[in-house]
Amino acid sequence: MPLTPAQMIEAVTRNMKKNTGKSADEWAALLKKSGPKNADEKTRYTWFRAAGVPHVAARVLSGGLEKYDEPDKLVAAQYSGAKKSLRPIYDAVVRAAKKLGKDVVPRPCKTYVPLHRSKTFAVIKAEKGRVDVGFCLAKSTRPAGRVTVAKNLGSDRVTHKLELTSPTDVDAELTRWLRAAYDLA
Repeated sequence: MPLTPAQMIEAVTRNMKKNTGKSADEWAALLKKSGPKNADEKTRYTWFRAAGVPHVAARVLSGGLEKYDEPDKLVAAQYSGAKKSLRPIYDAVVRAAKKLGKDVVPRPCKTYVPLHRSKTFAVIKAEKGRVDVGFCLAKSTRPAGRVTVAKNLGSDRVTHKLELTSPTDVDAELTRWLRAAYDLA
């Protein structure tokens, strides 16, 4: 089973000394003593990278991954304000996806939610007035029904998408496309 974001952060932190020569606490102390003062996340990340810390460890140390520890907050932020009314559509898509198998895991990011199995097979993204569901299919798959070719929808692996404007759009057609993407993952 893939690690949750919280488990990943814990694993990176636990292995920090072995992988970087210093523990997370030692890196934090060094940042406080020798690093940039009152720096934002990006500046701290750049400082850690310049000090030879690998990418993911630098993200953890700079605070760049702590937001992934709270996936519910990421989803809530995506479906707030003008997009608040779209949340029932998101919830319906996740319910439909989870019916495909016990190995389906939503992995919220800042702007979209990948649906993961052994790898990402679909993404859910709130747009103005709609929710797009992108599918990771063979590029040779011909669009049919409401499905169109996708461009710039989260991951470059997403080849097709279906636009939803109501929870009732989470129907047999959406489920067939989710199943096809799930089976390929």
